[in-house]
Amino acid sequence: MFSVQSDDGEVACVAIAGKVHQEDVFQAGDPLEDVLGTESYCRKVLLDLSGLQAIDSSGFCWLVRRQKRMFQKGGQLILHSASPRLGETLGRLKMDRILRITRDRESAIRLARSHGRDIQPR
Repeated sequence: MFSVQSDDGEVACVAIAGKVHQEDVFQAGDPLEDVLGTESYCRKVLLDLSGLQAIDSSGFCWLVRRQKRMFQKGGQLILHSASPRLGETLGRLKMDRILRITRDRESAIRLARSHGRDIQPR
């Protein structure tokens, strides 16, 4: 479901594949911590949404909580490559006000490598 695409020590790129539902993913802990380790909250993490087939409300809540905790610990969470349908849903939910969302991986990398901490989670 969550897999590391690349990790250069500064920026980790992680892909999500399949569905993100409470009963499937979040019962056993934090899936990003499982693939990146306990220091993941202090990291710059790019989350590739291109393989995401479905996400429920608990998945959106997890993203917001993850973003907030990462911000508090000095890390960054940047979402990218959402499908048009998911992008539309994120827009309707106004998630771009609290999550960092870019169109593609290259934009996400540029944002991660910039000064980058200008959006504080609400």
